[in-house]
Amino acid sequence: MSGASWYQKGVDEESLKKAEKENSSTQRRLWMPADSSKRIVFLDDEPFCIYEHNPKINGEFKNNWFTCRKAMDKDGCPMCASKVRRYYIGLVTVLDLDGFVSKQDGKTYKNFRQLLPMKIDTLKRFKTIKQRKTSLVGAVYTFARSGDRAPTCGDVWDFEEYIDLDKSEYWYESKLEGKLKKPEPYNYLDIFAPLSAREMMSVGIGGGSSSDDDSYSGKGESGGEDGDVPY
Repeated sequence: MSGASWYQKGVDEESLKKAEKENSSTQRRLWMPADSSKRIVFLDDEPFCIYEHNPKINGEFKNNWFTCRKAMDKDGCPMCASKVRRYYIGLVTVLDLDGFVSKQDGKTYKNFRQLLPMKIDTLKRFKTIKQRKTSLVGAVYTFARSGDRAPTCGDVWDFEEYIDLDKSEYWYESKLEGKLKKPEPYNYLDIFAPLSAREMMSVGIGGGSSSDDDSYSGKGESGGEDGDVPY
């Protein structure tokens, strides 16, 4: 065995960023069960909008999100070619103020970042709310989901107040760095960078489409590529 490239001494910023990117590859998207509510605070208010695919792989839709390559590849997108429906979606970063109780240690974990996924109907509501408020950064809302046919990011959003995100009480724990960090939006360019065509084909593209799935967008919410997109 030559060299010792499998470990390093000290914190290497480039490696840290790479690990953070890999840690974000399984996206933590806001999901609410029916008839529930949750308090969140917006960390940004300019949605990062893309077309994406959510194919059914090994019987599952969850965590199978792929940025569509159609607009960037002269040869087109393999998932489009396989008739996996694409849809328009916008995402912003929010901080979950309520948190959750861990099944492993029984502790309550609060102030963790999530992606707020918004298809067309929710994006239109978001745009209207932002026009009224000018800025949503630091705005606390209570989200409520009225039933299992409603979008899983909630269909009722009630404004509460603005908070100062510089206050340490709202900071979150970075497991990678082992310290509290001021909340900031995700690096969308890293998280949503499209796979290469070869990588996309290697994941095992299955049948089905996101239109059949209500795990994250909610049934009844339009998300088709031919709809009027607000962003």
